[in-house]
Order: sequence, then C-alpha cells, then structure tokens
Amino acid sequence: MSLFFASDLAFSYPACPDTLFSKVSFTIRPRDRIALLGPNGCGKTTLLRILNRELVPSQGALIPKPGLRVSSIAQEGAGLPGELASDYAMRADPALYALSREIQSLERRLGDESLALRYADLLNLYGEQGGYAYQARADRILEGLGVRNEAICDQLSGGERTRLELAKLLLNPGELLLLDEPTNHLDTKAMEWLEGYLAGIPSAVLFVSHDRAFLERTAERIFELRQGKLAVFERGYFSYREERARLDSDAWDRYEENQQTCPTPS
Repeated sequence: MSLFFASDLAFSYPACPDTLFSKVSFTIRPRDRIALLGPNGCGKTTLLRILNRELVPSQGALIPKPGLRVSSIAQEGAGLPGELASDYAMRADPALYALSREIQSLERRLGDESLALRYADLLNLYGEQGGYAYQARADRILEGLGVRNEAICDQLSGGERTRLELAKLLLNPGELLLLDEPTNHLDTKAMEWLEGYLAGIPSAVLFVSHDRAFLERTAERIFELRQGKLAVFERGYFSYREERARLDSDAWDRYEENQQTCPTPS
C-alpha cells in the first residue's frame, strides 16, 4: 500500500503569477529512500511543505494513506531556561516528557515526606511506559549526531540547535520522514552515523541534499524537479547521474539535428 499518492500537482505563490511546478505526480511507498533533486529555486522545499500540509497545492490531488503520520524538523524551539539537551529531546514523546518533568520537580522537593509516595509512583509509571529505554535511545541519537546530552539548550550554537532538532525528530519519526538538507552542520562521523540510522528505521524518507556522498549511500529512488516538471528515476544516485548525462546528451543531439534541418532565416 502506498503512503502517499500525488496526481498532477501544481503550485504558484499568490505574489508570483508564474507557476513554480505543474503536472507533478508520484507515489511514495513504505521504506522508500528518495532523494528530491533539482536546481535552487525549483520548488524542492515547497514540495516538502505541501507533503507536510504546510502549503496547499494550486491544483491536483494529494492522497495520503489513512492515518499517515508525516514528520519533519520543526522550527527551532527555545526550550526551557537551563534545560539539558537530553531533556529537550524527550519532547518527542509529550507524555514521557511530562512525566520526566514532574519527576525532576519532585526530586527537588524530596525533603517533603508527603511527596515520597507520589514520587515512587511516578518512577514506576515512567519505567512501565518505557521511559528509561526511551531516554537511553535519546542519548544514543544525541551522541551519534555530536550533541552532548548534558549541553544546555540556550547555550548551543545554531548548528548544535539544528542537530538537536534532528535528534528529536529521529527519536520519534513518523511513517514518512521529510528532511531538508539533513547533513548541514554534520561532520563526517555524524553524517555516517545518520546514514546508518536511516538505513535501519522502518520509516520512508524523502530528503533534499547536495552532499554527493550522502546521496550515493542513501538514495534508492530519485525525484528530479526540473523546469517545473518532476521525473521519477527508479535507481540510486550514481545510476541516476549516468542516466541524466545520457538524457542531456540525447537532448543536445536532437537540438543540433533540428538546427541543421531547419532553414536559416535570410
């Protein structure tokens, strides 16, 4: 069963009369690893935002699987003053995050014997709901992306904040994961870790990237957005580049042949 089916999508911004793209059709399947490629300004990020229901296409049909959960990196959150990166990542599961915050609050008041029973009950509930395992997984993801779990959120650099948001996303991904330049701010070690992590999760992944090494090791299908149209290549990045070179060469040969057969205006 498809996760997403798109038919004849078109989009234009209200302030711009030109259509950004049109007649865009594709299917996203479970466990897909799709690279969305195209020149700057062609509409890649816009298409991701349409799939994430942040924008509405001007035309066409977009049909998700019933109940499909789509995940993408949110705008950077502020976090609480002094909040640790490991605690912030736990926001990926609001119920566990709320439990952990209450437990931390009670820990600061353990001198009050009237709260001891409530504290013990919360610890048991946290364990029963998988809180400790979830926290351990959060710490492993943060380590993989090069974020110290004890780092203070409001003291992180912009690049560290981006990696923290990526960690929170990976901790609880939907069935379809949308990533826009996920390797930005990652060193080689973190990028290799991300490649391995994405290979092991059951989510489908649609991503935009300009990093050729990441593309070659991650993409299994290619969506190419070019000159307002989308072409689907059922192959990896290296094979796609060979096919694209052949198509461009054939197009140039046809152009030259037409130039030779068309009479030159006098």
